Amino acid sequence: MQLRNIMVVFAMVLSLVSMQVFAHGADDTALTKSVTDKLSSDADVADMLKTHKIKVHAKNGEVTVSGKVESDDQIKSISDSVKAVEGVKGVDVKHLKVEKAKMKAKANAKESKGTQGASDQESSTKENKSSSSY
Repeated sequence: MQLRNIMVVFAMVLSLVSMQVFAHGADDTALTKSVTDKLSSDADVADMLKTHKIKVHAKNGEVTVSGKVESDDQIKSISDSVKAVEGVKGVDVKHLKVEKAKMKAKANAKESKGTQGASDQESSTKENKSSSSY
């Protein structure tokens, strides 16, 4: 009889523990969705979410946002928005990296390469015309 009571108590404890584990998983999923929905209300951030430049992860109320953004102001804005979501206990944005300078540098490099190619072509055309006129 005593062994049976111990087994019943053990089964009840195991059941309660597993319910807590599943409840936290569901809470984390719901919190991630709430944060993502909040961030989606900002047009600039929504675009980054859609293109998977930033990701949101929640665990036990702690929200981590990672990825690439265009400015420090965006990091602050994201952090403030996440903190405003009910259920958020903490926000980690240290995995957000500002990439604007790199993107701008690449765009400028492409632009100047295209400009350089056009000016080389013009020089070549002028040289051909001047050599054929002799």
